[in-house]
Amino acid sequence: MDLPAPTLKGYTPHTSIAEKFESIIRLGFANTRMKDFYDIWLLIQQFDFERDELKLIIQQIIKNRGTIVKSSPIAFEEAFYNHSLKQDQWKAFLRDISHKVIPLEQVILDLRNFFSDLIF
Repeated sequence: MDLPAPTLKGYTPHTSIAEKFESIIRLGFANTRMKDFYDIWLLIQQFDFERDELKLIIQQIIKNRGTIVKSSPIAFEEAFYNHSLKQDQWKAFLRDISHKVIPLEQVILDLRNFFSDLIF
């Protein structure tokens, strides 16, 4: 077959992180998408990010969506990651993806540290 090569479009890792981060802070405690926490956590371990570019993309997405950013979003607080409901959601997510146990607290603290100079 003589067909042209397919063209694939997708988000850059910077945009993926920014989109997921905005959802996490917008949804707060109502967030049930543990996958977003995991995806960001995995990305920040696999790639080196240009911090200024990431900050700009995060700011643009937050502005475009009218998201209000609190100085300390609930999703990055101990009350979130130690809550029994969030613990259960996290364990169920890890079971679904057959991933070794990694504490939700560790993931969120890693994310809070990663985002600290970008947004907090």
